[in-house]
Amino acid sequence: MIKFIIDKNTHMAAFIILLIIVSIKIISTIHLNEINISLLDIECFLLFSFFCNAVILYARKNIIEKYEETKVAINIISIIMVLSLIISYVLYYIGCKSTNKDYQSSITLLISTVLIGSGWWVQAVISKAASKKSHTINTLMSQRNSEIFYKNSKSISEKFGFSKTINEDIARIIIDPGHISVSTKKLKSEYNDAARNVLFILNYYEFICAGIKNNDFDGKLIFDCLSNIIISLEVRYFYFLKISREKDGRECFINIIEIIDLWSPSKSKILNLERGGQLGNISTVFNNDDEFIENIQ
Repeated sequence: MIKFIIDKNTHMAAFIILLIIVSIKIISTIHLNEINISLLDIECFLLFSFFCNAVILYARKNIIEKYEETKVAINIISIIMVLSLIISYVLYYIGCKSTNKDYQSSITLLISTVLIGSGWWVQAVISKAASKKSHTINTLMSQRNSEIFYKNSKSISEKFGFSKTINEDIARIIIDPGHISVSTKKLKSEYNDAARNVLFILNYYEFICAGIKNNDFDGKLIFDCLSNIIISLEVRYFYFLKISREKDGRECFINIIEIIDLWSPSKSKILNLERGGQLGNISTVFNNDDEFIENIQ
């Protein structure tokens, strides 16, 4: 209930309802039989409405293109502005002609309130978007300048290469060493740290993907900078992801998997496999375990 009350869409809906009630109240006080509206009045109103709507739609289009975050609420603001024009017409043409009252002050207050509120909201969204982009850039630069991240990533590349999928037994020894298939095996000491560093890399990108899903990072900027890397994680570390989800549940690395499923043209291979599909060719897998694994004496 509290979440519903503080939701911005609830406030927007309440404002529109209040606007409609006020309009009905104003119209109910007007003697409609005394109204005398000429064709010129209608033409002037239509021309005015067309001009205002054109300006509103042009502004809406440009704001959405530059700040996609405004897409949902800017439509509501556009509707409110159109309703404000209709009410202005009712007050000025109908009200003034039937009651001989001057509603210009009311019209000015109404339009000013809508414009000020809309401008404040747009500025707040723009500021938030700029802050989000700045936060995203700082996060990306922190990764680039992180000695630990660079060291761990380099160790994986040196031991296992860039393009091959690290095989299942290596991932199983690191994640589930008690499994019957690897209970008598262990990694050679020179590969142990590099294999464990895979989990460090995956946890880092899980954090990035969680930030994208929760709208804490600029998703477009992350996509432009890291999409190829994030998509390749599923191929390179396929068995680390698969075994982790088998052992700890399907919530494990869920953010990476869902972002890959969203960004990859071929969708997520792990999700496809979990849904009963075929795995297909993921990459050139290490077939020779003897280079990395030895039997426990």
